[in-house]
Amino acid sequence: MDLVYRSSVNLWECDENDHMNVRFFVQKHWETLCSGYPEVSADQLFSTVSSLHLRYLREAPLSTPVSGYVLTVCLPSSEVRYLTELRHSFTDEVLSTCLHGVSSPLESDVGVPVYAAPKGVADADSVFIHADPSELKARGFSLIGKGRITEAECAGTGTLLPQGYMGRLSDSMPHLWGPIYDGILGEDEGGAVLEYRLDMPSRMTVGDGYEIWSGLTDVTPKVHTFSHVMFDHQGRAIMTAGAVGVRLDLRSRKVRVLSEERVAKMRAKLVK
Repeated sequence: MDLVYRSSVNLWECDENDHMNVRFFVQKHWETLCSGYPEVSADQLFSTVSSLHLRYLREAPLSTPVSGYVLTVCLPSSEVRYLTELRHSFTDEVLSTCLHGVSSPLESDVGVPVYAAPKGVADADSVFIHADPSELKARGFSLIGKGRITEAECAGTGTLLPQGYMGRLSDSMPHLWGPIYDGILGEDEGGAVLEYRLDMPSRMTVGDGYEIWSGLTDVTPKVHTFSHVMFDHQGRAIMTAGAVGVRLDLRSRKVRVLSEERVAKMRAKLVK
């Protein structure tokens, strides 16, 4: 893989869990991709990217030195994608990977590393992509995000950048966690995402209104699975996402295993 990007984790990129927030992982993956293919303009590159499949393998706390690598790979399905990796610059440990699905044809005979391959989230379109907000509400989804896209989130062409979609999702999550956990989490309890797939059949632009509807689709003592759908002000599905997350003990920095009672209560809130 080619080293094409170097940066670090800044204070403003960290969240309440004292590690880099998911939106800034996406931002650094995007900058890595753009740096890896300088012959293609960022606007042209983004217009061909149809999905992001991310895996978060290690936390990235404040001041972590980050190096970005890029490679074109072929999945077992014969689909070819751009792969970006964010690694710790000193230890070479992989922090996160992202497979960028593209609408234009690519060629590669290089396989995907096991640690970057889709695992807990289906590598396919969301089953809720054709549902409208009223149907999602009837299925048990909740309205967790609502607002309007600002110029600061967009490229020069006025198109919302990839990190903008993830950022809006991240900002909305407390509105989902609250009802699921019957209130605010304890001071020593946080959340972390292990894997995300975002599909963007359309693009949002400056001034567009949006709504995010989300629901819990599965839960075990260790992991939770979510589905999200982002609609524009005309009610069109602009983005769908599937995610696998965990509860994180903020003192030990380890996954918190839920009790059978907690799991049973959460399963009662699964969407239909």
